[in-house]
Amino acid sequence: MRGKTIRERHWCAPHDFANCVPGLQERFIRELLEILWEAYDALRSELEDIEIDDDTERIEDDITEHWQPLISEALRARPHLPCYAQHKSAEFETRLRAPARPPEYDIAFVLYEDRNVKVPVEAKVLKTAGRVSEYVKEITENYLTCRYAPFLEHGAMAGYLLSGEPDTAFENIFSSLGHDLESHPDFPDRPQRRSIHVRIVPEGKDYPADFTCHHLMLSFATNSSADGNS
Repeated sequence: MRGKTIRERHWCAPHDFANCVPGLQERFIRELLEILWEAYDALRSELEDIEIDDDTERIEDDITEHWQPLISEALRARPHLPCYAQHKSAEFETRLRAPARPPEYDIAFVLYEDRNVKVPVEAKVLKTAGRVSEYVKEITENYLTCRYAPFLEHGAMAGYLLSGEPDTAFENIFSSLGHDLESHPDFPDRPQRRSIHVRIVPEGKDYPADFTCHHLMLSFATNSSADGNS
């Protein structure tokens, strides 16, 4: 039997997510997605003279560490939102007994009212629009098993696309994931999709089974017309 963390002693039981957030959960998530895109635009402007290719090391970590402060900056401009952005944020709820390390999100929006509750954003590098296996694995093995985002009905995936077109990447994700990727009505001009799932909830847990995965394809390609199916 595992012991309790400091946060679990302070927040004895996670609050209902709807009670932690002013207004509807969907409205809150929409604002977080707006922040991610705003920060991406700023990041692309910062990196416009940088070529990212196969010789570039630690691409995922490097991009994420540059992106997170810009996310925090965009979040500060919305003081009504009850959360902060954290890089390498641990998910203590689904951890195994120590000394095993808990799962760790690339970026998480952490609620002030209950820091057990986090909206995760997982990043994966797609060297081409056809290489989506690790991206899909993150969804099937972590989000859809409730290992990630156990208390929430929403989570996000950010694909760092180095070569090829976002639409091609989405087609390959759909083919591999086996779920429809629908356009988000609030982001018609962004390379963004969402897929709706029923998750496997572990026995004895009351995590929400309904789950929406938000897919953001962040292009870092120097030639967006390149064939991404290689």
